[in-house]
Amino acid sequence: MKRKLAVAAVMATLALLIPVPETAQHRTYFPLIGQPKQHKAGICYPKEDLQDRGQALSDIGAVATMDWGFGYGARHDIIAREHGIEFLPMQYGCGVDVAKVSAYAEENPGSRWLAFNEPDGMGNCAPEAAAVAYHTLREAVKAADPTAKLYCCGTAFWPAHIEYHEDWADAYRAMYGDWPQVDGMHIHSYASVYTDRFNWQARQQELTQFREWQQQQPWARRKRVIISEWAVLSASWMTDDKQRIAQEFIPAMLPWLDAQRWIELHLWFSTWAYEDLYEPSHIFERDTDTLTIVGEAWKGAK
Repeated sequence: MKRKLAVAAVMATLALLIPVPETAQHRTYFPLIGQPKQHKAGICYPKEDLQDRGQALSDIGAVATMDWGFGYGARHDIIAREHGIEFLPMQYGCGVDVAKVSAYAEENPGSRWLAFNEPDGMGNCAPEAAAVAYHTLREAVKAADPTAKLYCCGTAFWPAHIEYHEDWADAYRAMYGDWPQVDGMHIHSYASVYTDRFNWQARQQELTQFREWQQQQPWARRKRVIISEWAVLSASWMTDDKQRIAQEFIPAMLPWLDAQRWIELHLWFSTWAYEDLYEPSHIFERDTDTLTIVGEAWKGAK
């Protein structure tokens, strides 16, 4: 995941912001008694993390990972698969390299592909351009591997989860005469406002409303969803955030995500990314497989 410039701008003015009221803090979520245990929790593995995390991810029970690409760079796909962890290849933006996509799909049959990363923001891929790109991507992947599945479109924040996908589907239908064919959808789950970042109730409500909308769409109903990123967007100078992520946010969100039958996978952001932005959400310490307090909370909440 590359840096979100809008988030960085917000972080630069944190000292001027009003803290979250105490009434919204220190709440505990208890999952339903008797809820069957699900195994669908994964962790994002950014290219910036040069540590071989394969064994460590396996040891804490991560079932899937992704690194916002496929078949190049740090080759996290190879590391993951060597340890029995599913790797989700991603077509990041609207520029589809058909030859590269076809080769990777043929070499890695049965993959679940993620189409686009935050096209409503940092991905900078308008719905019309994304419609063309998705059509090209799906044709290339399915021709090389008919068993592959494609999930669209990786939107970042509420309410773009609905607005962007509506515009994208309408654009696709206008261009190709029919609704887009998807095997599932993928979205992110973050607060779009800094002071709302620990509000797990709001994240759950947003995801529930997204699902209700999805079930009304002729092209998306009954399709499963991958939450391809979720976390608390924070920074290293937010000294209390690690504790709150570990003690409040993860214990509330992770069991809830596991309990939703329509959610196929959910991936925490991330193993390790940067020293400054997003540092409180890291699962591991840099250059070691030592779990952070957040990593221990993620492991314990599964």
